[in-house]
Amino acid sequence: MSDFPDDFGMQTFSSLGKGVTVTGQVTVNAGLTDTVVLIEGKGSIYGGSLVIDTSAETGSSAYNVLVDGDSIFNETLSNLLLYRVGVAYEDVMKLQVYDKLRGLFVATLQRGITYITSFKVEFVNAVASAVAVTYRITYASVE
Repeated sequence: MSDFPDDFGMQTFSSLGKGVTVTGQVTVNAGLTDTVVLIEGKGSIYGGSLVIDTSAETGSSAYNVLVDGDSIFNETLSNLLLYRVGVAYEDVMKLQVYDKLRGLFVATLQRGITYITSFKVEFVNAVASAVAVTYRITYASVE
């Protein structure tokens, strides 16, 4: 923290560290819930994407986003399509691609999600086969 006075009466500001991008892939077995990405510490999400490329019908599968251990978002891919596709900044996650023919599902995380102890994304696999989730998340830690 640094002591910079400002016009709003705040005496200290938290300083975000440089942006960090984490990437990877997690395979979630049939009928299970597994952690896709876990970021520990205090920080802010700049954005990210979660990609599923599968032949399985995954519309009944879901994402669960937890901030500091509490779920702030839990939605199936089908409901993301129905209620949130194309609506920027309305919710924690937005569905960009829902292509059942190609088996391609791309969701993005909105920027500005802050956390004190942890940020976690889980995938709830509701289909009868394993599903691989590829992720790319950019965040900054508070120093």
